[in-house]
Amino acid sequence: YNFDNTSALFNELVDTEMLKKKEGKEGIYDFTFKHLKSFLKNMDNKSDHLKAIEYYSKKQEDFTIDEKFNNQISYHKMKINSIMD
Repeated sequence: YNFDNTSALFNELVDTEMLKKKEGKEGIYDFTFKHLKSFLKNMDNKSDHLKAIEYYSKKQEDFTIDEKFNNQISYHKMKINSIMD
């Protein structure tokens, strides 16, 4: 990368929507990682959530019951329901 022209680099980040102006804030920008978010959203499928539920359920059997495991199981059950809708 050539960082000699930071203005061009900045404009490229804005043009690719990796950097987006923060609404209502002058001169403030956020990295959006739009492409990564899109990829992860497309990877969201029922079988992965079922595997996660199985994993955390097994952890509960192996260890004392931990609220973290219940939260994870609930999260993945919720995601399965949203996929089915």
